[in-house]
Amino acid sequence: MKTKKLTKKQELIIDTIKKAIDCELSVMRDFYNEGDYKLVDHCRQNILSNLSGIASYIIFSNNKVWDERLKNAYHDIRHMPELHYSYSMKCLENSQIKEKQNEK
Repeated sequence: MKTKKLTKKQELIIDTIKKAIDCELSVMRDFYNEGDYKLVDHCRQNILSNLSGIASYIIFSNNKVWDERLKNAYHDIRHMPELHYSYSMKCLENSQIKEKQNEK
């Protein structure tokens, strides 16, 4: 089954979502590189919360752009590696290791 391309309006929505979270993803990556894993997780949760709000708005608005195409594009953003649960768990483990090292 061939997936249809996004409409112009849907492409604009996805581009806007990507731009909206790009800054926060950049900050999150900086925190990760600095070893501030608690702030990494905070940023991750904030991005996911924002994405959820955006999706809810689009789904329940009357503009009728939410369909399988937009759902799939949103899914790709929502499941990027930095936003995955395993990334959060890795950060939590790194945070605990760092705290133990600081105790010594």
